Amino acid sequence: MVIIKRLFGIILLVAGILIMQGNAQHVDLNLQNMTITTTTSYEATNSITASDFTISSTGDVTFRSGNSITLNPLFTVNLGGIFNVFPNATLGVEENSLITKGLIVLQNYPNPFSYTTEIHYGLSNHDYITIVIYDLSGKKIKTLIAQNQQAGYHAVAWDGRDETGQEVSSGIFSCRVETSQYAINKKIVLVK
Repeated sequence: MVIIKRLFGIILLVAGILIMQGNAQHVDLNLQNMTITTTTSYEATNSITASDFTISSTGDVTFRSGNSITLNPLFTVNLGGIFNVFPNATLGVEENSLITKGLIVLQNYPNPFSYTTEIHYGLSNHDYITIVIYDLSGKKIKTLIAQNQQAGYHAVAWDGRDETGQEVSSGIFSCRVETSQYAINKKIVLVK
């Protein structure tokens, strides 16, 4: 699941990817004539515009933008390529209107993972949040977050280690994200 802030256009679903088409006002990052074959992230405080941009079968691209992401003709993702889009966690209150339930949690990425995975989540209000990893028997493996956080989008990484810093074995784990009113569990697969 990919979330894109709706500001200046309409959201379309193309090949399982949410993308935004519209009229961005102040372009901070303009990407053209590029082929990405590795893991790459692009960030802009206002907007990202991409044209004649290709993500190869080995590419893994993340866009993070404050207002909008515009994908013009010739933007392609080849079979096996990965395209992630996330709103910026520091954008302010107006983006929180997209979080209507109080808490949203996206599936961790990558999943399965070998070295590290990111868990992206959003809060509609300031709240105390815990994010804890459990094994299938219910044993707590690691607490990733236990603190008050402001409304907005956030991310936390897990490196496959327990509370003592030891690497855990391959397997299926549960990631429990809990606030004062909501709790969501997501399955995480670690493959060494």
